Amino acid sequence: MKHGWDIVIVYYGADGTWETLQKKGFYRRNTYLLREFSRHPDVKKLIVVSHTDRITSLCSWSWWKLLLGLSQSDKVLDLHVFAVIPGGQYLNAINRLNRSLTAWITRRMLRASTNPKLIHWCYWPGGLELHETLNISGCLVFDTDHDILNDDNKSAGEASDLEPWLQLAAQKADIVASSSRSMLDWFSTRGARRCERLRNGVDAAAFSQKVHRVTRGARLRVGYLGVLSRWVDFGLLLELARARPDWEFVIGGYLYLTQLSKDFETLNNVKFIGPYTPNEEISILASFDIALSLYTPGGSDVDSMKIFEYLAAGIPVVATPLHEGMKEDFEGLLKICNTSNEFIDAIESIINWDQAALDDWDARRQAFVRDNTWSTRANQAIKWLSDVTA
Repeated sequence: MKHGWDIVIVYYGADGTWETLQKKGFYRRNTYLLREFSRHPDVKKLIVVSHTDRITSLCSWSWWKLLLGLSQSDKVLDLHVFAVIPGGQYLNAINRLNRSLTAWITRRMLRASTNPKLIHWCYWPGGLELHETLNISGCLVFDTDHDILNDDNKSAGEASDLEPWLQLAAQKADIVASSSRSMLDWFSTRGARRCERLRNGVDAAAFSQKVHRVTRGARLRVGYLGVLSRWVDFGLLLELARARPDWEFVIGGYLYLTQLSKDFETLNNVKFIGPYTPNEEISILASFDIALSLYTPGGSDVDSMKIFEYLAAGIPVVATPLHEGMKEDFEGLLKICNTSNEFIDAIESIINWDQAALDDWDARRQAFVRDNTWSTRANQAIKWLSDVTA
């Protein structure tokens, strides 16, 4: 990319500091994109903005490196937002001074850039709110992965609290990015300057990429991984488990705003393994014969990261029609079904694939995974950023 300035991305809403993420790992859309921006050759500097408390910040080596001027050569820097001087809740003058100190620290971060073009990337309303507290000029990008106004996991009150921030994003953002078509439609009708679909992706390098072959005669292992929320059709899962007691159903993830039916306690072929780490996920997926996507149809048009990961792990996927674009989005790689009987028929047809059918599916799967990595998504985003800042 040829231009006379340096791309500097200031990132809001990363689930923690860069220092913390390096230790805990990257596992959501926002952190995967952040990591790919850190690797991108056209990004000169990446500043990760995080709300922290005074003690956490002052105990952080990254904070002291910045203060002492030892971090100028670092590509990624943490900007800790905290009350350097206490008492701001009582005096506006102290609040103004704290903001001035933060602005001074930000300018110090940019010294290594000869002609910086600031890109403020805000993930979700929380990221935008943090950006507004700093009030630093630059190109603004607002990113929300799904239609959060029509999210079954949020109450009407929560949605109404989020809407003013989304309205603000529509007014102020140079680019609105989302994986959700309905979310982008919402922004378009409210006058957003530019709306771009930025789908979720996959960290392909984390998976073996080897296609899974079902062992005939062995007990079939059917699995689901992901947050166990109101999006999940537990009734469908219960029907499947009852209909096929000879199959083992392995369900991983933490419960979020929902409870499991007591009916599952009567079934010996359903195993809930609870939360898992990113490293544990790799080994769990390796044990699956078939992967399930059990989102309730008609909800928010979520671009499920888990389906990308299932495919990267080489596992055939049977899914509910979460939204109308499922077949198109995943290029016909999924078996899409409505009822438990359809699920059972689809799974049995996969079991009976001959070698030619398996090889065909695998070739298409590998091509899809190559084209849908987080690196690909970051390249898309950088292209848009170069357009709006040219």
